[in-house]
Amino acid sequence: MIEDPVVSGRLCRIRPLTRPDYDTVAAWVSDPSVSFRWRLRGALTGPDAAIQRVLQNPLCAVIVERKSDARPVGVVVVSDADFRDGIAYLGVIAAPQFRRSGLVFEGVALALDYGFLNWNLRKIYAEMLEYNFDSVATGANTLFEIEARFRDHAYWGGDYWDLIVMTVTRDRWQEISKELSATLWRGVRLTRESG
Repeated sequence: MIEDPVVSGRLCRIRPLTRPDYDTVAAWVSDPSVSFRWRLRGALTGPDAAIQRVLQNPLCAVIVERKSDARPVGVVVVSDADFRDGIAYLGVIAAPQFRRSGLVFEGVALALDYGFLNWNLRKIYAEMLEYNFDSVATGANTLFEIEARFRDHAYWGGDYWDLIVMTVTRDRWQEISKELSATLWRGVRLTRESG
């Protein structure tokens, strides 16, 4: 029997998103401090519809857990893979109380590493509206390069906002992951845990 992989960093680990996690993730996306930050931008949906959106065309969907107590702190999804062109998209939802903790950032890095190690991807894209960008700019600028900006692309909160399209390439990721191993993870190699 092959067990689902658990990939571990210094402070957190990622594991497959499973049905028992659905209520937790649905609660996060319906929280007023989170709901306007992700793709539905405040649209009112039930828990089933929210999970269907999170799991739309996934290549992998993982829960980010804090290692110290296995508490879920976020979810990361690599989705909409196009293997002909070697691209996929990244989606991230942070639990409200962990949004600026750095744990979800580490979970994103683990998921990127997992994606590049397991599939022949050249690029992984992330998209966000500009009002979201300031809250993640430090981490986003570490991992991603801005590839495009669509001016006044999306309407929310009485105004039009730019859509920022960021990317990390496989080559850039290989450089970044070495740096992260030396600093963020302080020499901890990304490992697969059993069980």
